Parts: sequence; C-alpha cells; structure tokens
Amino acid sequence: SFNYYRIRNPKYKNRDSFRLEERSIACRIARDSISSKRPEWINEKNVRSNPDNLELDSRTQSELCVGLLDTEKELLGVLVLERNSRDGFNEDDVNLVRTVSQNLSTVIERAQQSEALGFRSLIAAKTAWAADMVHEYVHEIGGIRDYAYLLRTRVGDNPLLLEDIRLI
Repeated sequence: SFNYYRIRNPKYKNRDSFRLEERSIACRIARDSISSKRPEWINEKNVRSNPDNLELDSRTQSELCVGLLDTEKELLGVLVLERNSRDGFNEDDVNLVRTVSQNLSTVIERAQQSEALGFRSLIAAKTAWAADMVHEYVHEIGGIRDYAYLLRTRVGDNPLLLEDIRLI
C-alpha cells in the first residue's frame, strides 16, 4: 500500500496498489520473489535506465527493492527505498536493508497471524453466545410445554380451553 508514500505523478495519483503483472521495478521483484520462493532484491543505481521503471516521483534517481516473504515463502509485499541521486545505495545499505527486510517480514507475518487469531476468537465468542441463546430458548420452550401439559390435565373437557392449550 502507499500509506507512507506520496505519489507525485498525476497519472498515478489515485492509485493505492499495482497488480503484479504491471510494469514497475517493485512489481518485477514481487514476481521474481514469488517465482523463486526467495526474497529477491535489486539495487537499481539509475532507475531511468531500467525499462521497468514506473515514474511515481520524477525526483527518484535510484531504488533499492527487496521482496518480503512469510515462512511459507508467500509474498507479503516489497520494501522499496528511493534516493534522489544516482548510486544512492552502497553495499552496506543493501546488506542492512536485506537484514531489516527479513525482520520486517517476520513482524508483518506475526501481525497478520494476530489479526487472524483475533478474528477467530471473535467468531468463537459469537458462536458461543449464539449457542447460549439457543440453549436458553430451548429451556424456556420446555418450560412452556410443561405448563401447557399441566393446564391440559386441569381444565377437564372444555374443548375451547383444550384447543388453546394445544396451540401453546
């Protein structure tokens, strides 16, 4: 998502995501990471020379992208860092970002698991509540039937009262 990124190109201003098959360096890293089942990366020293470059910000000169995968080797996303100068990232930057991206993948996966667990807990609580409600209704209906039986034994042969009790 682009929650923390400001798209400056008016052509893409209203976009909040891109499909994997679209042209961009990040989309290519995502596809490559899915294909290899490894966190692929690229240190593009001059984005203008890369045919996959999608100009979201005309100031961007270099880009470092790393695929983020979960423990099942499924794509979580792509970490994209940009610089306004060519050769913006050195080897130390690449190593640091690759290490950080592994930790970030773990954090994202755990957050997703926590969210899923919260959802399952909510469903379990609502199911338990519904089961309690059904139990209460069944209990009340049983009480009504018991009282109807008692009334039937006490009204004698009055057909109108017997019909009313039968309806209960």
